[in-house]
Amino acid sequence: MSMEAPKTRPRCYSKVHPELPVHHKEGLDFLLYRLGKEAVGGCITKDVFVNVVDEVVMDIAGMEHRQGMSLEELHVQLQEVFNTFDKEHCGKVPVAVLSTGLHVILEGTEEEKIDFAFKGLDHNGDGKITKEEFLDFFKHYFMAKCSIERATLSEERWRAIKNHLEMTFRASDTNKDGTVDVTEFIRTVKTDPDHPFCLVLDSFGALTAPLKSPRAGKSPGLRPNR
Repeated sequence: MSMEAPKTRPRCYSKVHPELPVHHKEGLDFLLYRLGKEAVGGCITKDVFVNVVDEVVMDIAGMEHRQGMSLEELHVQLQEVFNTFDKEHCGKVPVAVLSTGLHVILEGTEEEKIDFAFKGLDHNGDGKITKEEFLDFFKHYFMAKCSIERATLSEERWRAIKNHLEMTFRASDTNKDGTVDVTEFIRTVKTDPDHPFCLVLDSFGALTAPLKSPRAGKSPGLRPNR
């Protein structure tokens, strides 16, 4: 399986392609093609990623791709997907990195998706999620959510959210070493569907429903989007 973004336009595509099945491998190819066309210096910004993904899946799947979500809710989920790539929070990601990750999200097995979500939270790649990495990821998540909803994440509100996040982090840290390793992460997402870790996996649903290939690995352990 190639991990590079397509260099040429996939054949038989127009702005709207009604003959293209919703669950089709070429949906991923077309998405990567569009992202490649919008890249500047080989990178994609968060806003471009959100807009291109929304446009592509709308072309392929129509309004059904929102799965009952409002446009704002969909964009929050797509921003969260982008944040799993953008570990440094610099606002841009190389197309090659997006290509590799999107293949996992759309074509990967349950185990591969869980591993990808774990690595998205493990910012320094040392095989463990620290409390600081966990809180940093979700602070950016809630800031993005507030930005889209034109709200403000006040210090008081963030303090309340942070207290809840710290409690859930401690619950996942079963060996009490102050970090969550991949074994603890897997156990958490498979036994506690309301844990914040599952929000990362839930966000993948904004892509998998309209673009997932029928050849992709099934993920029976992942819950559907709320």
